[in-house]
Formats: sequence, structure tokens, C-alpha cells
Amino acid sequence: MVLIINIITLSVLSVIFVVILRLFNKNAFFDISILYIFTILIVPIIFFVVNLVSLYIIHSEKIYLSAIPLFIPFISVVYNRMQDYMGHKTYKKFKVFSKQLIKIANDNGVIISEKDIRIRIKKHKDVSIIFNVYSSKEEQKINNLRDEFQKCLDSYFGNYNIEILVDKKKVGRGTYSDLIYN
Repeated sequence: MVLIINIITLSVLSVIFVVILRLFNKNAFFDISILYIFTILIVPIIFFVVNLVSLYIIHSEKIYLSAIPLFIPFISVVYNRMQDYMGHKTYKKFKVFSKQLIKIANDNGVIISEKDIRIRIKKHKDVSIIFNVYSSKEEQKINNLRDEFQKCLDSYFGNYNIEILVDKKKVGRGTYSDLIYN
């Protein structure tokens, strides 16, 4: 009986999921996190309640088995928290080390500060370091220093896959600082 109830519940939830997915395909502004919330949080809770009620109705001694679907949100939360912790730990390492990169750049005539370096953690061992520059000259100087930055980073973080990027920012009213208008 419990198996039949679970199959019916799964069928109804599958129809609901397909409806949500179709709404996603129709609307460009649809928030995809709704799908994650539905599959990771709402579905296991619904299965928990349905199994709890059905096992209670048939007076089963194994009513504790109805809590098994709740492991999905628990595992998901633990996994996400671990990823956040590891990413934050990696970010802090690179943020402290960014002072070395600033020193290399300043020694070579490029004036940058801590706010001009962004660190993006893609995965646990995949990191992008982005230099904000405001002129073509700075961009060219940073590009010429890439090898020196890479050597310095590899000596400290050899087991990381590090990508060095340059982001040319606009100054003032959407113009670059090295453009001259007559």
C-alpha cells in the first residue's frame, strides 16, 4: 500500500515539476532557484509527510523509515556549507597574497590598490584574479607582467589553477581615461 501511495505521490510531483519547467521555458525572468528549492526541499518534505501518514495509518512499527527522504535536504545543506567554507578559506588566502601582486605591479610602474584586484573562486582549486585597469597603458603593462605574476603565484599556490584577467573599466561618463576628444 505504501509503495502505491509513493508511486502516486511521485506522479503528482512529476506533473508539478513539468509545469514549473514549462513556466521556466516561457518566462525569461523565471528564477531557476525555484526548481532547486522544489526538488531538494519541498519534494523530500512531501514524501516524508506522505510516508509518515501512510505508515501511521497501517500501524507500521517502522514509521522511522519515513524520515529517509529528509536526508536529501540535509546532505545538500551540509555540502553547500562545506563548499562555502572551502571557497571562503581559499578567498582569504588569495586576498592576503594579493598584496604581493600589488607590490610587483607598483614596482613596475603600474599604480594599483587592493580595490583594483578582484578574486573569483570558481571551484575549490580554480581561481581567477582580475585586475581592474582604467587605461590602455595600464592594461598593456599588466599584460606584460602576467608571466611575473604567474611565477609568483605558482611558487605559493602550485596546486591551484590560476587565471589572470584584466578588466578595463570606464571612467566618468562611460569614456576611457586614455581617449582624447577634440
